[in-house]
Amino acid sequence: MTAPEFVPGEDKYAADLAVLCDIAAHGRNALIWQKAVDEGQSHSVFEIGRKAMLIPDHDLSLEHATVALVDGAVVGAVFGLSRPKDFGETIDPDALGPAMRGELELKAMTAGTWYLGVVSVYRELQGRGYGTALIKQAAKRARAEKNRKMTLIVAKSNGPAVKLYLKMGFRVIEERPCDPIRAGDEPDTWFLMRRILTP
Repeated sequence: MTAPEFVPGEDKYAADLAVLCDIAAHGRNALIWQKAVDEGQSHSVFEIGRKAMLIPDHDLSLEHATVALVDGAVVGAVFGLSRPKDFGETIDPDALGPAMRGELELKAMTAGTWYLGVVSVYRELQGRGYGTALIKQAAKRARAEKNRKMTLIVAKSNGPAVKLYLKMGFRVIEERPCDPIRAGDEPDTWFLMRRILTP
């Protein structure tokens, strides 16, 4: 693996970040963005996704992104932020409908932790150590903010990601149903995983 350069999220990376977020979500984001296309806000789900990256103050906004570059090209990204201790009080599990309830219940449990919203590497570059490097970079940021607890949410069916997170010291602490949002998808399980960082 060529060692990546890590840079903060900037507007010029917004399109890559939208694609990487959708890869991490196995297409769930694109389905949500499709609703905006259906409402006439754009002709492309990726334009909606790119614009979403530019909106400040949410889990997937640019200020929370660290981008991994190799020879100037984006290979992956991680989104992470410190959750306030009262974050759980701001979450309404029913706000986005029954398909999102389990995920929102788990998000409420990330209060007081360094939350990894997305860890994603382009598929053709996976297995080369970039995911590990991104998690290590996120851990540095968490330590710098004096936060020793890292959390993330991942679907049980995402075997390679679950395996990586276990290898990196994360453990499953809660589970919730992951309802399908596409016709024909099988029900899944969301894992809330936590890692305690050493000082």
